[in-house]
Parts: sequence; structure tokens; C-alpha cells
Amino acid sequence: RARFAGGAHRRLGAADGMVGLSVHCIADLIRHGLQQSCLGPADLRYWELHALGTPIGDAVELSALSRLWANGGSDDQPTSLGSHKAGFGHLEAVAGLVSVARLLALIESGMIPPTAWRQPFSPLMNLPPSLTVLGGGSAAVGTGGCFALSRSGLGAVVLLAPVD
Repeated sequence: RARFAGGAHRRLGAADGMVGLSVHCIADLIRHGLQQSCLGPADLRYWELHALGTPIGDAVELSALSRLWANGGSDDQPTSLGSHKAGFGHLEAVAGLVSVARLLALIESGMIPPTAWRQPFSPLMNLPPSLTVLGGGSAAVGTGGCFALSRSGLGAVVLLAPVD
């Protein structure tokens, strides 16, 4: 079982939320969600990526995470990255809901399932050692989070934790 640990939401930009994203805005939203939950990057074992599937969108999201995890993550227990979109594609209006459902299932099962991709989407990305992309099945999941973005530019962060 899992419990809601916290989160945050805010408008991140233009009417077309898929373009014009800012690393700073996404990092600030994730930081705010972590602060509201009294958590830090080192507390999370898994992060469900929104994964726009575009070189620019993915680079912005990964850069925002890298910015936070570079100084606050744990190199000894890195946060694993994954995304349901590798298996389902972009589900438009329900993509964020599927991310939360997948995160809940991962926490309940305690394991990360295989992911179709294993490398950051952008070859230009250098992730800090505190973030890792796993093929699945090899890392236990504890507290986790996800980021979702609507077409209207509303961004949301949801953080879930195992029930003690």
C-alpha cells in the first residue's frame, strides 16, 4: 500500500504546454512539491518521467531533475527513472493519471518493471550519479514521485510513499 506524501501544481507557461517549457519552472515546481512533502531528492527511490518524447521536452525535464538531484540526491542510492509512455505512448488527457497509477503499482509491488528504453532520450544529457535509468526489476521502490504536464500548461508533481 501507498499513501499520498504530497505534491504541487501550477501553470508553467504558454497555452500550448508542450512548447516553451523552462528548466527553471519545472525544477521550481518539483522543488516546491518536495518541500511541501518534507522530502528531498535523496528520499526518492523512483521518478516517473512525463517523457514528452521530444528531444527538447525530454532534455528540459531531465535537466530540471538533474539540477535538483546533482546537489540533493544520493549517489549511493540513486533515484531510478522510468516512464509508462515507452509501453503505452502518450495518452493525452489521462497521461498524468496513468503516471500516478503506475507509481502506486510500483510502490505496492516493490519492484520496477522493465522499461523499453534504458538511455536518456537526449544524447546531450549527462545525468548526475544520483539519477539512473534502469531496465527494471533490479531496484526496490520506496518513496517515489512523478511529473505531469497538461496541454494547457498546468504542471503537477505527485509524491507517494509506502504505508509503514
